Formats: sequence, structure tokens, C-alpha cells
Amino acid sequence: MKKKTLQTDVWASLALLVLLLIGIPVVPRHTHAAESGSGALEVVDADGNVLGNCPLEHTAVTAEISGFVARVRVTQIFENPFSDPIEAVYTFPLSERAAVDAMWIRTGEREIRGEIKRREEARRIYEAARDRGQLASLLDQERPNIFTQSVANLMPGAEVEITIEYVEFLKYVAGTFEFSFPTVVGPRFIPGTATGHTGTGWAPDTTRVPDASRITPPVTPEGTRAGHDLSIQVDVDAGVPILSLDSRLHEIEVQRAESHRAHVRLRERAEIPNRDFVLRYAVAGEEVRSGVLSHRDGSRDGYVTFTILPPKRVTPETAAPKELIFVIDRSGSQSGLPLTKAKETMLWILEHMNPNDTFQVVDFGSTTHMLFTRPEPASLEMKRQARAYINALQANGGTMMAEAVQRVCALPADGNRLRIVTFMTDGYIGNDFEVIDLVKRLRGTSRWFPFGTGNSVNRFLLENMAREGGGEVEYVLLNQPGEEVARKFYERIGSPVLTDVSLEFRNLDVNEMFPNQLSDVWAEKPLFIHARY
Repeated sequence: MKKKTLQTDVWASLALLVLLLIGIPVVPRHTHAAESGSGALEVVDADGNVLGNCPLEHTAVTAEISGFVARVRVTQIFENPFSDPIEAVYTFPLSERAAVDAMWIRTGEREIRGEIKRREEARRIYEAARDRGQLASLLDQERPNIFTQSVANLMPGAEVEITIEYVEFLKYVAGTFEFSFPTVVGPRFIPGTATGHTGTGWAPDTTRVPDASRITPPVTPEGTRAGHDLSIQVDVDAGVPILSLDSRLHEIEVQRAESHRAHVRLRERAEIPNRDFVLRYAVAGEEVRSGVLSHRDGSRDGYVTFTILPPKRVTPETAAPKELIFVIDRSGSQSGLPLTKAKETMLWILEHMNPNDTFQVVDFGSTTHMLFTRPEPASLEMKRQARAYINALQANGGTMMAEAVQRVCALPADGNRLRIVTFMTDGYIGNDFEVIDLVKRLRGTSRWFPFGTGNSVNRFLLENMAREGGGEVEYVLLNQPGEEVARKFYERIGSPVLTDVSLEFRNLDVNEMFPNQLSDVWAEKPLFIHARY
């Protein structure tokens, strides 16, 4: 068996092509094929006359899911039932999240691997091989979710097996992972003035959709086959117990050898490919769940992924309690709209705090003041006092920010609460390096979220405060509602589930881990930690 290794060049363009060539005796090319539906082919002659059904016999999909990553293999079998060599052109869908990284072709006992090239170069090589009578295959990405498979000089009676492999990340919503495999290139509205035909689709290319004829395969009549059979098998290793598993659009058979594993396949092999295959499996329960996936290939390094999943639902009562420290710059440079926007943003966050949270208000100019002697619960009375205090603040004096940072960091921390510091300022100070260093050295386990208030702010200071403080920066423009920014911020920090996560390796030689610094676990956002050992 002759093989050619896969070589990949990385291009900025999303148009990836895979070219395969096998030398066979030169023969004339008499016919080519056009699509008929979402995965069907009709063989037509050079004058466009339909000669018969497509040579695509079967599509087999196998997927291996580990945690949140799926590796998918799509195998398509073409056969030429005609007395002359043909060219088959087949338009089909793949996941919009797919990253195609391998392709190969088999015919008889020969196999050859593909090369990823620029669209123009691959097309030129393919057409030259086709015109020489060589068996060639071309995979062309028309859209992130539409591909065209061309097979040239498929000999009479010959069978060719083409395999595509890709990787994709699964969607995670409300405690459930979702794997989908599209089977339909649906009919699309094509605007613009017709300019010609470069593909075999029903629509002409237009001024507004120059490749329309390459993304419009004819629609298969309702209830009829698209010319080939479809089989799908999925092996799931979730790393944590699978609580439920279902496919709403297809009947499936499920085998469960272990609580975290499942083997799924279509109940009918002769499935009409006229709807997407969507598999959902729930992994989140009422509590935080964790799991581990590991892989080792022979004597090489091993790989491991740790998964921490938030509960399916996180309510204000069940969220980890927070301690919010509101810091507001009331120096002279904040006079007018900047201070107004800072107050607006701060008051919105204050009103939406969870009942188990505590808070403190710190304001600074030439001096630093605090509302309470210690953080107080987010009760109605404490919120009322805070609103009155914040609304009464006036801008004046210098910007003694370093002293304010030191004052905040010196506040005794509640060991059972996540301390989040919101810092409202334009950042215009000369000792910005000093402030950044203070945050880095003194913050402890607190998370710092600077808010740049104004149309021109010291982004260098704010970005670095966030980086060294383990948070993120937000900007409040003067023509932007403070509520808009506050809502975005609070959606991020409103429901911490697990904080101060650490990972300890025992009796395991780990030489690489990602991410290097572990984040907290928030609602709707699993934490994945990858390591090589």
C-alpha cells in the first residue's frame, strides 16, 4: 500500500482544500456530476443531460467525544455504475465549528493522504490531474459549514472511499453538552444580478453572491432519499457521570457500560439524511461535579484533562457569597459626567447584589474615606445608606490612588467570601507603575475589576490593574448607559460557584499545564484544566 504523509500549511483564508492524486492510465473524461439534494449526486454529460443517479453509495459518521472535544470521521463511498469515467461533484454540510485536519482516499489496495493548500493552487493541480486522466479528489470549503467534494476520473465499476476527519468543541448550555452533525444544505435566498455559473448548483452566481452556484445543490423532494444511506455512531466519554442522553430528531440505540460512558448509534442504518443529528447529554446536577480524562499513546507523554462543572442552576441563594468593595475616584478630574457615570454603574451593581453578599464603599481624592467600619450585609437598609452616600459624593482634590489601594488591601478579608474590588476611575496619575505593583503585591486572593469612566482614560493602568488583579477591565463611555456596562460585569461575577481553585499533583511528573493560573468556577462555565505528564 502506497501512502503519502499529511502536510499542512496554515493560511489566513478559511478556504481550505485537500488534494489527493493517484496515478492511473490516462483516459478521456466524458461526464461530470451535479448535486441533487443535501448529499446526493446526479451524473450528467457535457451537455447537461442527466444520465442517472449519483455514485455516492454511503456516508458513515463516527465520533469520539472526550469531555468537551469531539473527533469526527466522515467516510463517503463513491461508485461509478456507468461505462465511462465520470467526475462527481458533491456539496455537503459539516459543523461550523469543525477544524478539518486530515483527509485520505482509498481505492483497491492503495491509499494516499491529502495536502492542505491555497484554494487557487489546489484547484489548478486538481484540474491538471483530471485532464491527464488521473484519479483525483478535491475538498473545498465554500463556507465554514459548506464543503464541496470533487472526484475526477472515477473509473467504470470502481469504488473509492474518501475519509475526512475534523475536531470541534461542543456547546455547553445549562448543564448539557450538545454534539450535532448537519446533514442538510438547505435552500438559500440568493440576492443580486446573475453573472454566470461556476458551480453545479441551481442558482447562478450573482453580483452579491459570487459563488451562489457552489452552495445551492438542488433540493430533494420531500420524503424521498437523497441518494445514499447514512449511519452515525458516537462514543461518549464525559469524564463525569452522564445523567441523561437524548436525540430529539432521530431514534437512537444507547449502550451504557459505565456511568460516564455511552455508545450511541442510529436505530436505522438506512436513515434518510434530511435533518441534522443532534445529541444532547446532561452532566450537571444540583452540586458541583468533577471528573478526569486521561490518554497515553505507548511510551510517549500522557495527557490528562480535569473537568469541574457548575450546578445546572445557580440561584442567588446557592451562589458562593461575595464581598464587594466599591472603590470610586472622586478627584477633580472626575467632575461632571465621569463621576455621574461611575455612580450610575455602581448603584446598578449595588441593587443587584445577592442577599448573602456583603459590601463596602471606599471613595478617594486627596484623602480616602469608607462608608462602614466593616463590610455590611446587602440588606435593604444597608443599600439605602449606600445609595445616599454615593449620591452625595462630589469631585474635588487630587488623585491619591496608591493610598486608596493600600487602604483597600489592608481591610481584613472574610475567609469564607470571594472579595471582588470594583475600581471606578479615569486612571490619570503619574505613579501608575506604583499602583500596579501595589495591586500585584497586596491583593491576596481578591479579584480586581477596574472601570474606566470617561471618553479618554489611562488604559495602560486599567488593563494592568486587571491583569495583576486577576479580573477584567470595563469601560464606561460618557454616552453609554452605565447600566449596560454594569449588567455585563455582573453577569460575569454574579454567580461564583467555586472559588480559589487549586490543583495538586501527587506522584505524577507533570511538565506542562494549561491554564497556568486557575480561574474560579462560574455559573454556566465549566473549568477545564489540561496537563501533560
